[in-house]
Amino acid sequence: REWQPTTAYTVGQQVFTYVYDDPRVYNARLVITDVNGCRDSVSRPIGVGGPRARFFAANPTGCVGLTVNFADSSLSDGANAIVSRVWDFGDGAIQTINSPPVSHQYTTTGFFNVKLRVTDAVGCTDSLVRNSFVVASSPRAAFSSPDTLSCPGRNVQFLTQSTGAFNAGAHFWNFGDGRTSNLNNPQNAYARAGRYDVRLRVTDRFGCSDSIFRTQYITIDTPFAAFDISDGQATCPPLIATFYNRSRYQASQRWDFGDGDISVLPDSPIHVYNVPGTYVSRLVITSPGGCTDTAFRTITIFGPNGTISASSPTAGCVPLTVNLSVRTTNTDSVTWIYGDGTVEFGRDTVKTHTYTKAGDAILEVFLKDSTGCRVPIRFASPIRVIGITPGFDSDKKLLCDNGSISFADTTRTNGVIQAWDWDFGDGTLGSGPTPSHFYNSTGFYDVKLRITTEFGCTDSVTVPRYIKSVASPVAGIASSDTACQNRFITYRGNILQPDTSAVRWAWNFANGNTSTLQNPPTQQYLVPGSLTVQLLVTNSSGCVDTVTRDIRIHPLPLVDAGADSTICLGQSVSLNATGASTYQWLLPNSSLSCTNCGDPVATPASSITYRVRGTSVDGCQVDDSVRVIVVQPSRVQAPPNDSLCLGQGMQLFASGTQVYRWSPATGLNNPNTASPIARPTTTTTYVVTGSDARGCFVTLDSVTISVFPIPIFDLGPDVTIPVGSSVRFTPRISGNIVSVRWSPTTGLSCTDCQDPVASPRQKTQYTVTAVNNGGCTITDQITVFVTCSGDNLFIPNTFSPNGDGMNDVFYPRGRGILEIRSIKVFNRWGQQVYWRNNIRANDASQGWDGTFKGTALNPDVYVYMVDVVCENNSVLTLKGDVMLVR
Repeated sequence: REWQPTTAYTVGQQVFTYVYDDPRVYNARLVITDVNGCRDSVSRPIGVGGPRARFFAANPTGCVGLTVNFADSSLSDGANAIVSRVWDFGDGAIQTINSPPVSHQYTTTGFFNVKLRVTDAVGCTDSLVRNSFVVASSPRAAFSSPDTLSCPGRNVQFLTQSTGAFNAGAHFWNFGDGRTSNLNNPQNAYARAGRYDVRLRVTDRFGCSDSIFRTQYITIDTPFAAFDISDGQATCPPLIATFYNRSRYQASQRWDFGDGDISVLPDSPIHVYNVPGTYVSRLVITSPGGCTDTAFRTITIFGPNGTISASSPTAGCVPLTVNLSVRTTNTDSVTWIYGDGTVEFGRDTVKTHTYTKAGDAILEVFLKDSTGCRVPIRFASPIRVIGITPGFDSDKKLLCDNGSISFADTTRTNGVIQAWDWDFGDGTLGSGPTPSHFYNSTGFYDVKLRITTEFGCTDSVTVPRYIKSVASPVAGIASSDTACQNRFITYRGNILQPDTSAVRWAWNFANGNTSTLQNPPTQQYLVPGSLTVQLLVTNSSGCVDTVTRDIRIHPLPLVDAGADSTICLGQSVSLNATGASTYQWLLPNSSLSCTNCGDPVATPASSITYRVRGTSVDGCQVDDSVRVIVVQPSRVQAPPNDSLCLGQGMQLFASGTQVYRWSPATGLNNPNTASPIARPTTTTTYVVTGSDARGCFVTLDSVTISVFPIPIFDLGPDVTIPVGSSVRFTPRISGNIVSVRWSPTTGLSCTDCQDPVASPRQKTQYTVTAVNNGGCTITDQITVFVTCSGDNLFIPNTFSPNGDGMNDVFYPRGRGILEIRSIKVFNRWGQQVYWRNNIRANDASQGWDGTFKGTALNPDVYVYMVDVVCENNSVLTLKGDVMLVR
């Protein structure tokens, strides 16, 4: 809690805190009062040090570009002066201003937090932040209207899109017709057609304003409806008329062609008039803003006309006779088209016609006048002739012994069925489209259905012997009712009640097998248990009798001759058969102590398989076998002695036994396998111990692996030579090398020596393979880089063609040069005085003798250009000066 220095407080505490805001000396006074009302007081001065930041401004709000003058009213503690005042104006500008005036201009829109931080002479600081202290405003006027096109007297809506801090009445609109508004989103109804300028001026709550002026922004006009017709009169229908819209200032249109047809097509709709008469067509247009105008045109179509009437019912049962008449005008002849394929010509206007086919017939009459104009007229509704084709179906037509049958009506008719009358053939009647009937006894039954539709139309259908009900067969099964698992049972089928029809047999033996034979093949049962065998006997009418027989399959004994075993030659082993009641060892052998017991003792001289037959209490038998392996003496054999190079590996192959152990284990990847991989670092003798799996017989053998060191043959770093020169290889080698092979052989003085001389014409990488006395090899490579430069070619800078036989010809010379592709010589004026192409190097006979066109040239300095092809196929271009001296 903060305590004000000018206020007295009643505090029930002996210690409390008070915060002083300003730097100065305060007189603190304490008054205490006891329970009797006695009082005492004490006063003490309190000095508060450090500065206090204070500031204000007379004009902190205004429009963008506003310059705010700040007044610094900060306080010092009276002892230490304020030495630094840092102003943060909130728009990114920070300044240290220690003396007035303090002013700052705001060039952007926004609310700005202003901060002052003061520091006194001893480093005490204080700061004050006034949030949103400065406001710089800049409104932007903008507007739009959805009704820039409208008509007189209709409201035009204006929508402000201005931005800024606006109060009510901040918008001033001038609509261009003398009217104004102060609403944000006003409406204005323009009384007269024209184009109007609109101006909007907005002023925000800080007094800042902006305006926008839009020239001829609103268009006000009235619609004018008008249209032309391609043809407004015809002597005979049909008349195909194209309508041309000639209206002005329309947003939408509606065509009324005068015959009940309406269209909203935009400009040039086409309409067909099929009936003679006079029609008034109309076009109604609607302008932007909703004003309308209408135009009218009359269309006349000549030709015969008339109406059809009937004096008798036009709907009924087939055959249907209808009395018809037609009343006509301007008609010379009448053609009757009855809609059932019948046509009559003449002048009769009264007709009687009989319809003999079911269906809806469209009656038309063609009227023709004296000019030959033919006009069709149609009777108001189709002539409806009701026909019936009765029929029915059922879910089945055959019953075995008795049963229920569901019937369904399949009648075809163009009328509405009102009654279904059924006769099921056994003296029972029924009704409805889907009746169901139960037949109690066997026999054949005729079924009849009578249909009645609207207008009292009836027809019926009878199907003789439609339902057949026959007696089902009676069958039996002959077979054994027990068997052992995996054994066979024989089945026979019997007919127990005489039946003259042919029958089909369908067996299910409950073991996954089926059969269609009366006496099927014998059946094997692999799974013990109680099973039910089923036989279905079906006669020629599809009636079925189902017969079942329960059988019992006894399980086989779980005979186990015991686990296989391994013994050493001369040892014995006890056999132990289980799972049966009695046992019999087959193929008697003198190596068994008994043949009809479950646990004989076996002493075989070689590996043998014993077979035992076990019998259960149900007499079911199962055979099983047990094998006794007799381990015979064996001998281990090591591989022959061999050698390898240091760092290489070799697989050793021992044979003859089942278990192997190598010694020593040094250098072996696995000392307990028949074929370990050996990597010794010195010559080593390995001893292999071999035995059978039981350890009956143990033998030893050994192999010695000689280890040879890897030879040394180091060619050193790659070398670079000028084309046409040579280099001798001087490798660092060990003393046990017996053969060397170089590749490629190109440019080498020898291919099987240790230090050949290499003279390649191009960059070549040589590979050497060296072999020592232990057959160990090493390979190294060296690359000889062949270069061609100006150093390979010598071109003299002077020559004297005076015939003394010394330096008489100017020509290039050098080594490693394949050819001189071209040589050109120019005088000081750029004239070419000599040139040759594709010449040999070092050939004076092909050089320049100092003449031009057979005339000796004067002594002077000449310029040459030479293109050289080196033996490594690189091309050099050399330029220089040569002095001709005489």
